[in-house]
Amino acid sequence: MLQFPAPFTFTVIGRTDAPDADSYYVKQVEQCLVSSLGTDESVEIRSIPRGKHFTRVCATITVDSSAQIQSLYDDLGRIKETVMKF
Repeated sequence: MLQFPAPFTFTVIGRTDAPDADSYYVKQVEQCLVSSLGTDESVEIRSIPRGKHFTRVCATITVDSSAQIQSLYDDLGRIKETVMKF
């Protein structure tokens, strides 16, 4: 069980077929997390290409509650290119 505040890593996979779509998707994920948090808190981002069509993005932030985790997953799911989140 998590004790809050705690670091939490969000992992999402997005479709990145177009040229430079991978860097665009990574920026979208980062912007989504920063805007949802409402602060300029640092977001640690790692991106890993998954073949020619997908990019996996892992983002670690400090969360304050399980409700915040669920809300952020919902926001990440609203990004058009997101195909999987875990």
